[in-house]
Amino acid sequence: MLSDDYIFESRLAENRDEALDYLCKSLYKNGRIKNISAFKEAVLKRESETSTELAPGVFVPHAKSPEVLFPSVAYMKTKGGESVYLLASDSDEAHIAALSRLAKKLLE
Repeated sequence: MLSDDYIFESRLAENRDEALDYLCKSLYKNGRIKNISAFKEAVLKRESETSTELAPGVFVPHAKSPEVLFPSVAYMKTKGGESVYLLASDSDEAHIAALSRLAKKLLE
């Protein structure tokens, strides 16, 4: 689910919004999602419900969406030092499993 193709350590985003834009575009360009704006809208809707800050400075914006072709995780840091892990999934099972695995790894 997390591939080197979606880890952007050499590029720093100005902020979390820019990171989210870049990561969504990357998933689209790599054929992981069908529609950038529809997927991003689902992520922002989820973000508006409750914070996805897993630990101080570690954010996991995520959405379960029919726009997802292949469950994926993409990663980027901001210039402020925040880590952003974007999780894209298409089913409840994949979504819960991915969130669980990612949370365990990040909190180790």
